[in-house]
Amino acid sequence: MKNALTLIKKLILTRVLAFVFLLAQFISPVSGVYNEKNFEQVIGQLSKIKKIASDFKQIKKIKALKSPLISKGSFLFHKKENKISWNLKSPFEVSFVITDQEITQKEKGKEPIRITPKNQPLIFEFTQVLFSIFSGNRENLNNYFNIDFNGGLKNWNLTLTPKNENIQKIIKKLALSGDSSIRELKIFDQGEDITTITFINTKTN
Repeated sequence: MKNALTLIKKLILTRVLAFVFLLAQFISPVSGVYNEKNFEQVIGQLSKIKKIASDFKQIKKIKALKSPLISKGSFLFHKKENKISWNLKSPFEVSFVITDQEITQKEKGKEPIRITPKNQPLIFEFTQVLFSIFSGNRENLNNYFNIDFNGGLKNWNLTLTPKNENIQKIIKKLALSGDSSIRELKIFDQGEDITTITFINTKTN
């Protein structure tokens, strides 16, 4: 059981970082294969969001395991504060707070664990790109993903295929779907594992 919980924590951190980086895709236009007019409308709609609060359900299908790993919790994104909060409620309670300076893991009864650019430079390659885009640096995005988009404001699908070597080591591709905000995120690992994160009761402003 302990090994399973440790595995889930590692998976959660990876997925949190993937989603953090993913939010940056909606801050500026990118090149790729898509209906430009529809894509720009969706980008414009999503880029106006200042705050996202949502519950989530994460299902991780691991090739080596018969049953999927299921976790549930809540998610909060503050654009102005450059902060992401990812709070897991089951199968255990743990939270991750992400800023441009550090990632903090908090668990009841334990000392907080802090991850910084010094001890985990690869992780902060993701977060630094995110915050540089939030601050107006639009030049980095095309270095990371090829993009395929279809749909419109009420129903859209977006597939991101990494072309950056560091990201390729972690994921094969990301698939999103949504309307006024992101409703589902699928993460395809290089090891053929698939994580599906469904966002429920989403509120934006």
